Amino acid sequence: PENEPGRVISVSREFSRVAVSGGESTGGELICTPTGRFLSESERRPAVGDWVVVRRHEGREAGLIEAVLPRGTTLERRTADDRSERQVLASNVDTVFIVSGMDRDFNLHRIERYLTLAYESGAVPVVVLNKVDLVDSADDFVEEVEQVAVGVPVLTSSGLDGQGLEELR
Repeated sequence: PENEPGRVISVSREFSRVAVSGGESTGGELICTPTGRFLSESERRPAVGDWVVVRRHEGREAGLIEAVLPRGTTLERRTADDRSERQVLASNVDTVFIVSGMDRDFNLHRIERYLTLAYESGAVPVVVLNKVDLVDSADDFVEEVEQVAVGVPVLTSSGLDGQGLEELR
């Protein structure tokens, strides 16, 4: 089987889901495992958003990831054990939406950390303050975020009643 391009749409410990194009017989999604060389190179392990080269298993909706193409942007964090090693969360992302509820979970420091990750990735951040239906006025939350996110769009929304969803689209 020939190699084909694809885009990683989800990653788990064992495999990645890769969207592939083509006709009806070759389009859709494949369950792919990376070849062994990726297991020792954490920076090059496939991440959501990566463009990859896939070798499809004959007659199956599965394949091997043979190569990860160069990344435009990378959204990264330190690994859980806080070593100097970095974990790529997503790649080739143009816009990062930082969503925070305006409830007891609102945390300005967390929003600042996510803004830093977005800026370091090369993507454009947008802050979305959700659950506007739970507060009398969202203005105080918006002003607080605008103090640390200068020049960043700050949108308000409610998944419950649909407020702000058109602006978000």
